[in-house]
Amino acid sequence: MDKKLKKYFLISMIFSGFILALIIGLAIVEKNTQLIISGHELPFLKYEFKDSTIKFIQIHFMGQNFTFNF
Repeated sequence: MDKKLKKYFLISMIFSGFILALIIGLAIVEKNTQLIISGHELPFLKYEFKDSTIKFIQIHFMGQNFTFNF
């Protein structure tokens, strides 16, 4: 592998790690804020199976529900 390609790979790996850390941090803040404001905890991830296949995945993030139907 070329030295330049190794450098790009390392930089993209570090940048991806920072983006994942940011998203995880926002999810933790969302969870703690919801617990303080309402007093009850909403699930971050909700899913349902039907006949061994996934029917939907619902993510509660930043006060909104994002639903992915399959």
